[in-house]
Amino acid sequence: MASKALFEFKMVDRQEMITILDRTAVRRLLDFDGSSKASTWEPIHVRTLKSSSSKEFGERHRLKYSDAPACTEPVFRESAYRLLLPLLEGDGEFLPLRCDEAPLWMFNCTRFVDALDIEHSVANWFEFPTRAQSIKQYAFHADRLGDANAFRIPQARKGPLFFRENVAEAIIGAGLQRVGLRQVWPAADRSK
Repeated sequence: MASKALFEFKMVDRQEMITILDRTAVRRLLDFDGSSKASTWEPIHVRTLKSSSSKEFGERHRLKYSDAPACTEPVFRESAYRLLLPLLEGDGEFLPLRCDEAPLWMFNCTRFVDALDIEHSVANWFEFPTRAQSIKQYAFHADRLGDANAFRIPQARKGPLFFRENVAEAIIGAGLQRVGLRQVWPAADRSK
């Protein structure tokens, strides 16, 4: 049986980022809604950003190498792709990107799990209880999690991607660099 702890996939401070070179492709990413894209997928041309500017301070800072460079959807380098493919292939699809610097794949999560415990979560709602604006604290119904290793919730269709504990442990155990994971449930004991 899969582990019950859940982790949110997130950006890491000063993490290497992806920029899309074909501006017409940005619209294609906005259409990521959980449906499969594999049959019509044409690789999007991207490059990695090694530095970024701070508009607030007018300074440039170097971005650090990541096995999951930041983008609107999860992107993985070959090391992460090879590790995650057998763990996540039932929960979505890995779509190749066109990058001159390195092989990259975008993960399109096609699995939604209606396991959010609305009563015990802390959220701002567009439409209660079906569409969340933001969720500050997550609670889940453990008996509804099923066998998904990666999923999104229907109340936040374009919201965070959640990984099971076994996926987080595989990422950490493999020593992948700058892959952001934050345990969201059960909530970590902050009193220690």
